[in-house]
Formats: sequence, C-alpha cells, structure tokens
Amino acid sequence: VLLTGRGRVGHGAIETLLNAGYTEVDNTAYLLQTFDRPVFTVLEYNTYYKAIDGGEVNLDRFIKVADKFTSNLLPWLQKSDMYIAGHFWTSGSPAIVTAEFLSNSPTLQVIADISCDIAGPIASTLRASTIEEPIYGYDPTTHKELAPFEGITVMAVDNLPCELPRDASEDFGNNLLVKIIPAFFDGDRDGILERATIARDGLLTEGYAYLGDYESWI
Repeated sequence: VLLTGRGRVGHGAIETLLNAGYTEVDNTAYLLQTFDRPVFTVLEYNTYYKAIDGGEVNLDRFIKVADKFTSNLLPWLQKSDMYIAGHFWTSGSPAIVTAEFLSNSPTLQVIADISCDIAGPIASTLRASTIEEPIYGYDPTTHKELAPFEGITVMAVDNLPCELPRDASEDFGNNLLVKIIPAFFDGDRDGILERATIARDGLLTEGYAYLGDYESWI
C-alpha cells in the first residue's frame, strides 16, 4: 500500500493500516524489496514531487514556483496494489497521479482518494462518490468510469469523516477539553494558541507568512 501525506488525514490512514496488521517500511525498501507480509510506505511532498530542473525540493520554493515541479510517484505506484491519497493539494500545484501513470501501473487495483479533489491531482477521481455508493471503476486505458469493481476501484467520498461521527466528535472534543481550553487559562504555556494563530492585527503571523505567496493563486 502506498500513502501520500503525513497530516491529520495521513496519520489517520497510518493508524488504520497499523491496526489492520500492516508494517510500515521506508521508501527505498518499498521499491527494492519483496515482502511476504502486508506493508505500506508513506511519501511526503519532497519525494512524490521532483524539480523539473533537478534542483532541491523544499516547501518555500514549491509554494513560489509550483509549476517548476512534476510528479515523481510512478516508481512507487508501479509497486503498489493500493494507493491512499491523504496529501494536501491546492489549485495550481502539479498533478500527482496522471492518466499516463495509471496506464503504466498494472498491479494497481484500488485508489482511496481521501483528499478527493475533483479534476485535481488524481486522474482517476472523475467525480465524488457517496457514502451510500462509495466506489466506482476506472478504466486506465480509456480513462472513463466503469461499474464498481471493474478496472481500478476508486473510493472518493468527499465527506468521509461523516462515517465515523462519534469517533470524530470524541477526538475533537477531547482535544478541546484537554489541550485547547486550558491554554486560555495558563497563559498559553505550551504555545498552542500562538502556533494556531494565522493572522494578528491584519497581518499573517510568522509561522504562516508563507501563505502570502498564495495570493496570486486566489
């Protein structure tokens, strides 16, 4: 199983895979080794993207000149039975899984696009699916939708957290009670509120100054 992203979505997917008995392996081992047990690897942006000019992949440069990068996912995709998309993506960023990639990934059977950006980074996400009908098929040759379980199976439910409302509510509530509310009364001892503050007095805070580079995309 291949996973992109280590944010909240990615960590949720990692927790699920570990509880299901999968073992996490590093990116290189995933490419070069054969395993006799279920494994997964997690790629972050500086691995699943590469600079077209061969230069360094860092967040500051990527935000400023995203069009100078392209996807580097294909080698890992070709070693995968299932791909889980849990990354952050914004309009203007390069595609991550192109139609050409899907045509050249014969072992790939399932794509779970948790991020679910329609006409975005994952070519197989032709539309959002629903909780009632969560999957559809994707033909990697014609790039058209198929019946469920035909071609590559796609899960692209755009309101997926609604399937676990109790768990989501309990987790959110516990974080509020244990971490957030006390910060209002202890002088923000751990810096939680400070780190969460995006703007102050009409200006972006230091930790979110990079968002200013997105203004040209809005």
